[in-house]
Amino acid sequence: MRNVENSLAPPARRRPLTITQNTRFLSVTQMAERYSVSPDTVWRWTREGYIPAPIKINPQITRWRLDEVEARDAAREPVEAA
Repeated sequence: MRNVENSLAPPARRRPLTITQNTRFLSVTQMAERYSVSPDTVWRWTREGYIPAPIKINPQITRWRLDEVEARDAAREPVEAA
């Protein structure tokens, strides 16, 4: 009998996840409101790497860590008015 576990591809690498009581998360709706865009744009930005990757809490819940989003916003160069 063949061992099925050994024939599966190794799991994808995941970043270390440290969650404390103070860790805050944003939903796709909250992300869309934060940037005044549609939820579809949030998902597109995620695919393109423009915003941090979300965390899959369970099969129905995906969230972005607020601290990662804020760090990304702080690292962006400010846009100057023309």
